Amino acid sequence: MVQAVRSPTEGDSIPRATSILVLDGNEDHQALSVTALDRRGFRVSVADDAREGVRLARSQPFDVIVLAHKLRGLSGLEALRVFAQQFPKVPKIFVVAEGSEDLALRALDAGASGYLIKTANYHELLPAAVEEQIAKVRDRTRLQRQHKALEETQARYRELVETTASPGFAVDAEGRFVEVNEVFGSLLGFTPEELLEMRYADLLPPGLRGDGKALLLELSRRPPPQRVEVPLRRKDGTEIALEILPGPRRAATDGPRFEFVAQDVTERRRTER
Repeated sequence: MVQAVRSPTEGDSIPRATSILVLDGNEDHQALSVTALDRRGFRVSVADDAREGVRLARSQPFDVIVLAHKLRGLSGLEALRVFAQQFPKVPKIFVVAEGSEDLALRALDAGASGYLIKTANYHELLPAAVEEQIAKVRDRTRLQRQHKALEETQARYRELVETTASPGFAVDAEGRFVEVNEVFGSLLGFTPEELLEMRYADLLPPGLRGDGKALLLELSRRPPPQRVEVPLRRKDGTEIALEILPGPRRAATDGPRFEFVAQDVTERRRTER
């Protein structure tokens, strides 16, 4: 077993913490892989034995694992299955000889994130393939964080609507009500069931109905906190003034939903007048 470790120098494009484990039963190929990855600023560890590779992976975190199909101790596919089971979140690039594309496809089924074929320019392609896998992990991590932040925002919004006296509602892309709380229905004199059969524009004064959907959708696209005051007509025909604040936009199976919290400012406006 041979190990090669290098600390990236100033100007390297890869972060210092980026570590790669290369498993290859051919020591010449090991050296070429280390040289190619070292030039791109990676910190590289190598092993020619699958069990030694597992020991290394357990002893320190690696960002990408590169496995050749010929190893000592276990076959490349057997080693891949072990790594896929024990390190499922670490990208694994499987390397096969020319003419073994069927083996590469089996590797993808066994848990490889990608594969490379050992052609004459293999070591030129290896760093780019490693960087591609790292970029995919970063993209997934960013999306997971965004999804978690969105879920937290939605949870706070739902708590606000359900536990306070604020009127709340949600519409679809066509302006139809898809969610309303009791406070919003009571304010307008409708039951929630009645409102769910209506569109937001149905509550606007006649002169504003054509712009009702556009107004809500435009408000939902603005960065928070943005709010707008609109007049709405109650079931008995009287008019009230609502200040509307957009909540999160949610994806649904039948299309996007736009959520809003409202505040009745009718008395405030009358007092100002």
